[in-house]
Amino acid sequence: VIVSGEGAVAWAGVEQADAPAVAAGQSVSLLVDEQPFAPLNGRVTQVARRARPNHDKSESGAAARQSLLGDDRYHVVQIAVDDARLTLLPGAHGTAKITTERSNIGSLVVDSVRRALQRVL
Repeated sequence: VIVSGEGAVAWAGVEQADAPAVAAGQSVSLLVDEQPFAPLNGRVTQVARRARPNHDKSESGAAARQSLLGDDRYHVVQIAVDDARLTLLPGAHGTAKITTERSNIGSLVVDSVRRALQRVL
């Protein structure tokens, strides 16, 4: 999280498979490790078009994909934090929950199977 005179900005990594569901304007709930009982609110302002690797180039492909369900690439999402009550240290870590469109259980299962098959094939 970065705080300046114009407000606060946070960045989150979103798995490549989930990036198409994230768009500017979506609401975000941030839970920062330094303040675990005081969630912050914000909005997505930008989603990176290019994915970044989730591992060092020196690692082997097998080591990079330790989990069948894990993704080895991610997109950076910029978040404008709405809350002005920030008393965080620079470089604070946490978790971001981005509100996307609602899905039914069938589409979630199909999406999970599709991701697993992409990693295997």
